[in-house]
Amino acid sequence: MCATVCSQRHWYCRLVKFLCSVFVMSWSGVIRFHNQRPVALPGQPAGVFVANHSSMIDFIVLQQTNSYAVVGQKHKGWVGWVQDHVLSALDCVWFNRGESKNRRAVAEKLKEHAHDRTRPPLLVFPEGTCVNNRFVMQFKKGVFELDVPIHPIAIKYNNVRGAKLFSTAPKRTSGAWVPERPLVI
Repeated sequence: MCATVCSQRHWYCRLVKFLCSVFVMSWSGVIRFHNQRPVALPGQPAGVFVANHSSMIDFIVLQQTNSYAVVGQKHKGWVGWVQDHVLSALDCVWFNRGESKNRRAVAEKLKEHAHDRTRPPLLVFPEGTCVNNRFVMQFKKGVFELDVPIHPIAIKYNNVRGAKLFSTAPKRTSGAWVPERPLVI
């Protein structure tokens, strides 16, 4: 039974990575890596990957390179549907910001997940919100208290071709909103 579930989860993770790759290719995204990707040492958990968060596509850009279990707010609507049906195979940890009881439960889930070598590594945006990358907000401390390796990831969008895909300042031409295609570095 466990072998079947693990095999099925493996294929779901590969499918999510493929869908994310198709999305990035659809807007001619170019991803460049500097240095080597972190790898877990034998017998140790994979650790937690922390990244800056400037738009909703950050998760997609990172997910196409590695299977991550993202930590984030539970949403409604189409984003909630994606969280429930597409990302469920990744063991993501969703929370509701308004519930104090939920904070303790999420902290326990994070600790359990981070120390389990069979699960995908956690991906956390420690600022807790999207920022414009002109400044850094104070990080939430919870993920740094898990006693696992922390692997930083820096996402930089090349603004030569215009604003990011989900920019809050849309460009207007002929009275219609036209999103610019970002070049991701």
